[in-house]
Amino acid sequence: MASNQGLGRKGKTKTSQNAIQVAGKGPSAFKDVDWKTLSDEDAKALEKDTSLAWKVLSNSQMQHLMNLPVKELQEEIASILDLKDHPTVLEEAAMLDFYVSGFWWGKEQNWNEQQISGLFTVHHQLLENLKAKKMTLEENLTEFRKMLEGIGTKGEQNGGLDFLDVNMATSLVEFLSSTFFQHYRLYEFLFCGERKEEVISTDGDNLTMCLCHIEEGDYIPCGYVMMLEVELVPPFDLPHPPPLDEGLPEDLYLRHVAPPPPESRASVETSDEPIDGPSEENTEGLADGADQNNEENDQMADILSGVTAEEVQSMFDSVSREMFSSLQNHVASKLRERESEIIARINKIHRISGT
Repeated sequence: MASNQGLGRKGKTKTSQNAIQVAGKGPSAFKDVDWKTLSDEDAKALEKDTSLAWKVLSNSQMQHLMNLPVKELQEEIASILDLKDHPTVLEEAAMLDFYVSGFWWGKEQNWNEQQISGLFTVHHQLLENLKAKKMTLEENLTEFRKMLEGIGTKGEQNGGLDFLDVNMATSLVEFLSSTFFQHYRLYEFLFCGERKEEVISTDGDNLTMCLCHIEEGDYIPCGYVMMLEVELVPPFDLPHPPPLDEGLPEDLYLRHVAPPPPESRASVETSDEPIDGPSEENTEGLADGADQNNEENDQMADILSGVTAEEVQSMFDSVSREMFSSLQNHVASKLRERESEIIARINKIHRISGT
């Protein structure tokens, strides 16, 4: 293969894998590689067969994703992984959040395109182990440990992440422990738990046939849709909302609570007719009530007229003695205790001064 594959960005030439020598392990083995100038095939050719880089995201996709803000990054990853229903499907939303958070964490750690691509593959394999293979937490931890084999060693053992050093691998373990393995039971329930299907209705009258369009003017039945009757809230057309069914009868509400319509209020305001005063029946009722109150006041005055001042005083004395006797006893006991304490202190002072 020729060494020049064409001009890259900013006038750089795309370098062939034959011109780059990769030796050893860790980030230092790829320190001379400029991933921006390599094609997808050249980037893959630099990796070992067991490498996890470029398995899910290619080099060109990584170059595009590295410079995106988080919102655009989320939409691009959703498009690449075909998570079209993530706004409404909880499983896809959780997957997208898992991938985006891992990608963004790698950017914050200043990892390069190769390292973040391998990180993305780790996320993908762990999630597929849970979803497709139904692995338990212990089994998935074992698979993750296999991916970390060979990091920081000089041997041929390689789990696919040999482009990381020991510090990067430690950070990766801490990150996945707090974001994925710590919540493994929740992911199991989300992706592997069986949902209970609720039968809303079995009434055939509520089923409506759904027709699928196959050709111009031709339709075929393709299923049934359950039609449900839903009671909606009445429109807000009054200064106050209508009363609840159990709160107030509608006739009483309209008669005594609801304000009159604008037409009737305007007619009352513009009417020149005199306002009628109280009727004779209402006047007689008020007079009867006043007479009854006067009789009660007279009876109270007759009862108090036969009581002398001495009787009132003796009554207050007896009541006060009953109320304050317990309080006086309590105060007296407190005074005696205080008096004994003071006497004891005085005696102590005399003994000390005498010696």
